[in-house]
Amino acid sequence: MNRQDAHADAEQNPDLVAVARQRVQRYRRLPSGAPVVLIGDTLRDVEAALSTGSGIVAVASGIHSQAELKAAGAPAVLPDLSDTAGLLTLLESVPRRP
Repeated sequence: MNRQDAHADAEQNPDLVAVARQRVQRYRRLPSGAPVVLIGDTLRDVEAALSTGSGIVAVASGIHSQAELKAAGAPAVLPDLSDTAGLLTLLESVPRRP
């Protein structure tokens, strides 16, 4: 789902998380307890993840610095997505939802 398509379904980022979660469960048969992790580069992405109980890997590839993303509450902040192995390690460490 691209960002433009997603915004047709909801106006606020936290609402988009619920839409995406429902679609993945429906079309990919994702178990309801499976962890959801957002990978985003804005403070709104961090807010959306934290307010929906999702994990967040923030990436300082946009207008926000690593310090800003960390201050917004992102537990994991990468400078970019060039370290694929490191990203996969972060994703594998996300706990399952209760």
